[in-house]
Amino acid sequence: MYICCLECDNCTRLLLDDIEIIDPNVASIRRELDSVSVDIFTSQRLENINQTVAELRPLVDRLTDSSQLNPIKRELYRVQTLATEVNTKVSCEVRFNPT
Repeated sequence: MYICCLECDNCTRLLLDDIEIIDPNVASIRRELDSVSVDIFTSQRLENINQTVAELRPLVDRLTDSSQLNPIKRELYRVQTLATEVNTKVSCEVRFNPT
């Protein structure tokens, strides 16, 4: 099988010339489209976040009711006090009975 190279006709040359002219424009348009797709993804992500915030807002509002938080705050204070006492005892034990 013999393959030879033939000279391009005028139509092919014109097409190649047009492609050379269009190529930078196509690259620019492609970058713009990539940017648009990122913007669309970002917008969708923000919409999902906003929807989640809207769904959780009533729960947060219920938690900020101080009458519901007071028992939790008291228990937290009790646990913190107990932790401080245990920490003090352990510190004393370490100082007086080093291993």
